[in-house]
Amino acid sequence: MLISVPLVWEYDRTVLEHRFTGPSLMRLFGGWDEVTVIENGGRAVSWATLSALIVSMGEWHVPERFQLRRALHPGFAGLYLLVNGVGLVLDGVERRFARSSMTLPMNLLVTARRPVNASGT
Repeated sequence: MLISVPLVWEYDRTVLEHRFTGPSLMRLFGGWDEVTVIENGGRAVSWATLSALIVSMGEWHVPERFQLRRALHPGFAGLYLLVNGVGLVLDGVERRFARSSMTLPMNLLVTARRPVNASGT
């Protein structure tokens, strides 16, 4: 089984909540074998993703009249580069210094293997 759960809210890893958090997914697959929950990204990745989405929404609201969107595209490309660069730096800082039970992953990835029953199927 391979499941990817988009997640953009902060939660405490030590508390079982009734939504798809790391602990709730581990509990959901409690009877399965080789269950792994991987948190992809953190606060910095979430910030970069959401910030780039806001820039993208702004770009698509620029009128196409007089090829204005095309003319402004290099500026938006620079903003995307800036957001991703800042996100990369912040992600490195977060990985190095963040020590808390609180997390804000961008995505949860679950892998699990269905247990083999007594009949071998």
